[in-house]
Amino acid sequence: MTAPAPDPTVRPYDPDDDGDALWAAKRAFETGLGAAGGDGKETTYRGKLTDEYRDRWLDWVERCVTDDPGCVVVADGEPGGGKETVADAPRLAGYAFLLPERLAFVWDAAVLNELWVAPPARGAGLADDLFEAVLAHARGQALPLDRLLLDVDAENGRARAFYERHGFTGWGELVARDLRGGPGQSVTVATRPPIVPNTSGYTTPARRMPVAKTGPVPSASKRTRSIRTRTR
Repeated sequence: MTAPAPDPTVRPYDPDDDGDALWAAKRAFETGLGAAGGDGKETTYRGKLTDEYRDRWLDWVERCVTDDPGCVVVADGEPGGGKETVADAPRLAGYAFLLPERLAFVWDAAVLNELWVAPPARGAGLADDLFEAVLAHARGQALPLDRLLLDVDAENGRARAFYERHGFTGWGELVARDLRGGPGQSVTVATRPPIVPNTSGYTTPARRMPVAKTGPVPSASKRTRSIRTRTR
């Protein structure tokens, strides 16, 4: 009888040892988001994942963890086969990426930029472990608002249900446009609705952005904190 695999260990990202494995996970995250959005979105997402993008992204992640050690955490494990693995690289079962404290004023909040778990590792509590790790880290950042914001694709029902379980509610929406188009050209509305339970037990979207508090509700006279994220 084969012994069960040990539970993945959540730990801080090490740029010296984990770069190839993190990039493999990042590719899986991005291509998964693209595939969920149809052919056009999938082509766009795959097209940006060039060697130059890889090098710049990994350099940026390294700068982030240098500025704020522990803002990126990874889970060791076997994510399974597939085209997104890197030969001879340690494999990751998941990762979470909280932007460093110095970027808090972009959204007046902390920003959980990405959270991903490999499909074979889903449903076993690893996403909760990754989330709790970055939530604890965010609570140690000096932030304008005491909230955790996240940007979840409307079609990603699994992620939306996960964040509903962690206490997220709707707060705002995102809009976007093509930088190269003129007024009225190539404009895209990109809403990120929260999870609203319905009587069937499934979830339905509303045009708001999910948000959760990271601690007790402060009085009006006290400074507050916040946080934001993109997930798969």
